[in-house]
Amino acid sequence: MNKHNSVPSIRFNGFKDEWKLSKLGNDLISIHTGTNLLGSETPGGIPLIKMGNLKNGFFDFSKLDYLPICENVKNEDKVRFGDFLFNTRNTLDLVGKGATWMYESTKFAYNNNIAKFNFQNSINTVFFNYLYNTYNVMNQVHARATGTTSVAAIYPKSLDSIIYNLPSKQEQQKIGNFFAKLDKLLDLQQQKIEKLELLKKALLQKLFPKHDAKIPELRFKGFEDEWEPKYLGKLGFFESGNGFPKNEQGKKIGIPFFKVSDLGSSFKLTKAKNYVAPEQIKSNKWKVIDPTKNGAIVFAKIGAAIFLNRKRLVMKPFLIDNNLMAYVISENVNRNFVMANIQMINFSKFVQVGAIPSINSGDLKKIKISQPINLSEQQKIGNLLSKVDQLIELENKKLQDFQQVKKCLLQNMFVE
Repeated sequence: MNKHNSVPSIRFNGFKDEWKLSKLGNDLISIHTGTNLLGSETPGGIPLIKMGNLKNGFFDFSKLDYLPICENVKNEDKVRFGDFLFNTRNTLDLVGKGATWMYESTKFAYNNNIAKFNFQNSINTVFFNYLYNTYNVMNQVHARATGTTSVAAIYPKSLDSIIYNLPSKQEQQKIGNFFAKLDKLLDLQQQKIEKLELLKKALLQKLFPKHDAKIPELRFKGFEDEWEPKYLGKLGFFESGNGFPKNEQGKKIGIPFFKVSDLGSSFKLTKAKNYVAPEQIKSNKWKVIDPTKNGAIVFAKIGAAIFLNRKRLVMKPFLIDNNLMAYVISENVNRNFVMANIQMINFSKFVQVGAIPSINSGDLKKIKISQPINLSEQQKIGNLLSKVDQLIELENKKLQDFQQVKKCLLQNMFVE
């Protein structure tokens, strides 16, 4: 192996030795699969780590099963700080996930779909958490999966032949600790976003009347009038998409064309990946949606994307395909207020049953909402919630930037 391929692009000061080629089978002492005991969603005994909790380099605790209080869990089936866990069964795309446990010891058990790797002293498992999830190693892991698309397995012993480059134990520790601290920063950023989203949810509940009430619980000073009921069909109109233009990706000439995949985390659709030339629009007689001065709210009308309930604001003329619908907001209401009001509506409740879920504008027009008579009150509420949306979007952008930094560092601090 030449020197160029045996050292990373970025290193901590003081480390100059080449990384050495190693094989997983030589670095392992033993492999242990977890308990056969079955858990349930009812809180009781020790929480149980299952394949759904194990992600690529981290753990997800949003849904946990628990073992019964009466069950006696063996010590070897409990996870300890520094244990590396590996997912032996899942779908073909998800099998093989692995992460190092960086939490308190013996407070969680793991089931028999999870294998724990016991390493030689030459391996720092915090470092291995990030080494394992590099592109190079994960490619080798997935190549060893057997089974169907829906049910696949990787037998731990088949991983013995996986190869990778290792630095000294001291350099491993430096790298592992560095990325662990970076992950904590990412977690803190995610928590900040979640707190802002909870704030927005609380404001929506307080600033809008509940059920058949005619005034909200929380109001700006100087407003006392009762709110009035309105149908969505009276505050704007719905436009469906038409056709699937040829892919014009990369050519930012013409009218922006939005697809379901563009309904990301941003509350506003400002950048399109695709643009449609005027000639194509004219020849196909497609109608360009003009949001006039107040904007249009774009959302999915066909398929599973309906249930994501994503609604995004567009301010300039645009095109959408047949999977999307747009609600063009009338000019005699405050757009930020209407946007907030519509965000509270779960459009998936209006899905028509069929081979493919869908919603139509006729049902949505009849949705009744409440609004203040005074346009100034609409404006104050809309502007406040818009500022919260902007904060959430800003913090999401920071999180994405941090994630890109981490991705770049992973590519340059490991030897592929």
